[in-house]
Amino acid sequence: MRYLLATLTLFAVAHLQAQEYRHPSATDPGYLGESNRFMFFENYWLNMQHWAYNMSSYAQEDPLDKVMGEVYDQLSDKDRLTLENAVTFYQDEILQYDLRIGELTYYFKRWIVTQQNSIPQEVPEQFRPLMDQLVALKPLYDKYYWPEHHAANVAVYEDNIDLIRSLEDTAVLDLEQLCHAEWQEEKIRVDISYHSKLSRPYTTVTPVAHIVMDSRRNATPAGNWFELLLHETSHHMIDDDSGFVGGTILDVAAIGRYRLPRQLSHSFLFYLSGKVAQRHLLDSYPEYELYMVRRGVFARSFDLLREHLDPYIAGEVSLHDATREFMEAYWEEE
Repeated sequence: MRYLLATLTLFAVAHLQAQEYRHPSATDPGYLGESNRFMFFENYWLNMQHWAYNMSSYAQEDPLDKVMGEVYDQLSDKDRLTLENAVTFYQDEILQYDLRIGELTYYFKRWIVTQQNSIPQEVPEQFRPLMDQLVALKPLYDKYYWPEHHAANVAVYEDNIDLIRSLEDTAVLDLEQLCHAEWQEEKIRVDISYHSKLSRPYTTVTPVAHIVMDSRRNATPAGNWFELLLHETSHHMIDDDSGFVGGTILDVAAIGRYRLPRQLSHSFLFYLSGKVAQRHLLDSYPEYELYMVRRGVFARSFDLLREHLDPYIAGEVSLHDATREFMEAYWEEE
């Protein structure tokens, strides 16, 4: 089966890359609303795909009855078999693909967000094995999960949309100036899903940015969802190889013959987008603390990021000098 799916995936890449990109529209399924910079959606099938992906991933470590809790005890033998078959399929065939960049999952996401809540009548050949599993899971998902997921998705949108509309333009301008990059011309599509990439937001950047935000873990504290939205937005303005931030990091490492710290451009992205968000959130939430601090992300580097990137944010030094001083201090601590 794995060989067959791999063959179908190669077909999917060739077939779907040739298709013209479909720009988001207010007529697309699950449209919630928009702001100056974003269009927000809640696609039923994408939510189910993320639920099945996450559940199957967790089931690699724990038995299904523990993963599902009280729901598992309510299932009939037939439903349990359906569930077990789907989990086995995901573990054997789907979990090998990263939701962000995996060929099958990337192209499936592009296709599925165009589909209504009803079962699609026409399914591309390369997606039929995966879609068959989702269709089989649909009654179980509808009964036990979708009402809660839908309510959480709508709530996180309604709780944040006014804040986004009031802050996005000036925040994006700050990001553009810090990243020396331009925002894409069209509004960015944001799909809200109860689960996402193991309950973390993620972004694909080709052919244009497409963000998936979750409503399960990151709805609180107030302001956190806005910061993470800016973080995901920054991915299409920071490129590891050729963009201003990523390029500066590589140049400094090459000139100074520094060994490149792991995921340094991502730590810069976290800090720069977080500081921009914090600056704009302080009027409403004066005690707002960066996501990096609350979750301990890049904890080892945080003090150095603050020491060397704050002068860059304030316009006192160049990013090149800030990065060089960061790397010198980083490796001195080794």
